[in-house]
Amino acid sequence: MLGRNACKTSAFSFLAEQMWGPLCSRPVRPERWCSQQSCAHRTSNNTIGGGPLENHYRLKQFHFHWGAANEWGSEHAVDDHAYPAELHLVHWNSVKYQNYKEAVMGENGLAVIGVFLKLGAHHQTLQRLVDILPEIKHKDARAAVGPFDPSSLLPACRDYWTYPGSLTTPPLTESVTWIIQKEPVEVAPGQ
Repeated sequence: MLGRNACKTSAFSFLAEQMWGPLCSRPVRPERWCSQQSCAHRTSNNTIGGGPLENHYRLKQFHFHWGAANEWGSEHAVDDHAYPAELHLVHWNSVKYQNYKEAVMGENGLAVIGVFLKLGAHHQTLQRLVDILPEIKHKDARAAVGPFDPSSLLPACRDYWTYPGSLTTPPLTESVTWIIQKEPVEVAPGQ
């Protein structure tokens, strides 16, 4: 849970150094309570840096967490307010570590951008991912999404809270710089 005064806040200025671009066709894998999109870890244009980050971090994957009901699915809450879902864009420190596996276990190894999702307007870009979900009914099933720009899932306002923390799923290592967007993104109830 995030208290408004517990975290450092500043403008998401480091997105000036954001170098995300369309991803190649990548498989989407289902997980328990989330859906994951894996990214090529040698794609140089999918990196972030600056702001709370001392190095450049390469996008490894992004995934969504949601709950059984629309009241609580986010892994973070702000002043006891949770959201129906939360997007995590997981990046690894490509300057300090040779690969993602090393970064997960290392100090300042990961940077995760968290984006709250709230019920509202239809999100056209997210719909592309929703449309392929019927193809991935089983744990190891995969489906190609085609070229995809993950920055299209971010809110217009790039203000954020940041704090040092851990992964929310195993191995739960304390190697993460969390960057939580203050503004949620709207998605339709059917999405």
